[in-house]
Amino acid sequence: MDETEALLKYQGKREKFASLVDGAFQLGSTCDSRPAETWRLRVAVDIFTKLTLHGMAIRTLFPATPPVWDIGSLAVLTRAVIDTYFALFYFAADKDSDEQIELRHVVGNYNLTKHRNQILDFIGSEHSETPEVSGTVDKALADLRRNAIFQGLEQSEKKDIEDGRKSILLTNSALAQRAGISPRFYRGMYKYLSGHVHTLPIAIQQMNTPKRPDQILIVWNFLDLNSGYLALGIRDFVRIFPASRGLLSDSLMAEIRRRENELSA
Repeated sequence: MDETEALLKYQGKREKFASLVDGAFQLGSTCDSRPAETWRLRVAVDIFTKLTLHGMAIRTLFPATPPVWDIGSLAVLTRAVIDTYFALFYFAADKDSDEQIELRHVVGNYNLTKHRNQILDFIGSEHSETPEVSGTVDKALADLRRNAIFQGLEQSEKKDIEDGRKSILLTNSALAQRAGISPRFYRGMYKYLSGHVHTLPIAIQQMNTPKRPDQILIVWNFLDLNSGYLALGIRDFVRIFPASRGLLSDSLMAEIRRRENELSA
């Protein structure tokens, strides 16, 4: 494939990704008028907003005819999109019981307060010792210990949660399986993206990819990954708020189903 053909294909992928970003923004822009009566619904709105903002940021890194692509930033943001999607699924879209979702809520809230307190302590902030901060941690721990499902966990797992070592009860691979994503494909691409996040040798090597067609092939992968996970985010948001389906065109829903099939393969 020559450079002209590769660039044309890139531009087509870019347009489809932009349509998904626009669709996500349209859904998110109606959040203020959408009732969110439970924590599960409220957190769905918050995380979906984060996912949409990532998509909007990534879109700026996909110009129509770039002299060069910022491959490192694309990889870092693409991994952020994947992590944000799994957070949306874990806290809001998973078809688990309300009791299991509540457990995830109390575990997450406890980890939030403990993590914040640890940061204040690490930086030597005087606020880490204030009754207001320590009291918040104590209350979150009490809420956690009152949860019936938490009480039934193995002692080792409860200790990991209370010590702050565990804040998410399911792995991303398990979440991928539940969301209809190939766990093997997820693990491979996540490992690749993490190489860029941590500036491993593969990140350095790809920053210096000499041939423009080779750069385009790398960027194709980013476009497909971002389109796929953003499409699933839209799919799940519509499942959580079915009335929002009317905001999306049939062609966009068809694109979402196509991306869903690609990630499940």
